[in-house]
Amino acid sequence: MTLSRVYVIPHGDEIISMPNEDARVMNGKIKEVTRGDDADTIAIISPHFLRVSSGVAVINTNYVSGEYKIKRRNIKGHYRVDKDLNSRILGSSRYFVETIFVTTEGRLSNFPLDFGSLIPLSFFDVDTVSVMGQWRAYHPKILRRLGALLYQAVSSSRSLISVVFSADQAHAHSRSGRYGYDPRAREYDEMIINSIKDNDFRELAKVKDEFIEGAKPDSFWLMLMFSGFVDRGNLRPVFHYYYVQRYFGMMLATAV
Repeated sequence: MTLSRVYVIPHGDEIISMPNEDARVMNGKIKEVTRGDDADTIAIISPHFLRVSSGVAVINTNYVSGEYKIKRRNIKGHYRVDKDLNSRILGSSRYFVETIFVTTEGRLSNFPLDFGSLIPLSFFDVDTVSVMGQWRAYHPKILRRLGALLYQAVSSSRSLISVVFSADQAHAHSRSGRYGYDPRAREYDEMIINSIKDNDFRELAKVKDEFIEGAKPDSFWLMLMFSGFVDRGNLRPVFHYYYVQRYFGMMLATAV
């Protein structure tokens, strides 16, 4: 059928537990932009899912499922995998790498889901997914190309697909945070927000490895794929909300 919607959704626990006003606003904004999404399948890429050195891991089991506890709430998910969409993605480039767990068919063909997938998926009413990991290789041109190929695979699918780039931003905003403080964290997040608002990712594609190491985002590689995706689809990114949760940035964006 065709592409339904495109999102960049954060996956910090706080968007579920909502300990402060910013988190409550973010939760409401995510519910607002995902409301009425009637996609048959959610294709989601998470930086905390399976990572392989040769490319983007595409989980091609029959099912994926998991559970993640956030304070008093348990997020659970059990989904069927969209094998048709996976076939289109895997056939588009050798950098999309098929991965299997236990067996290819049957009840035991079930891969564990990470919190970076479970948290964004909790905002959707969907039974079928395609789940991918992040390729943390410094290849901006290839990553942008993979984003374009993902758009083509989604657009040629027989199902209605929404795509989620699950990403938190820089993780070095506070000296008391897990990764300490680095001024490049603020620079990085401002660059991402401006790239979204201006629909211009050229500066992001030129960022050096050392800068990324200092800012400590988990979004850099996915945002490059996002830029290739929206460029190939002639889509316009839309910025919705951003705030810093203690030491890491969380941003919500869509593309139309």
